[in-house]
Amino acid sequence: MSDLDLLLRTTFGYLSFRPLQREICAAALAGKDVFALLPTGGVDHLPRGQLD
Repeated sequence: MSDLDLLLRTTFGYLSFRPLQREICAAALAGKDVFALLPTGGVDHLPRGQLD
């Protein structure tokens, strides 16, 4: 289990990322500039307050 998977599970209780979420998180954590435009519902399963 990767660090990102463990963080997702312990923080939000989800077992896996939706498509592209892992890549987006990994790029942001690697210090890369990220612009992610996902379809409606693409990240809405994570509580919005946790993303701020």
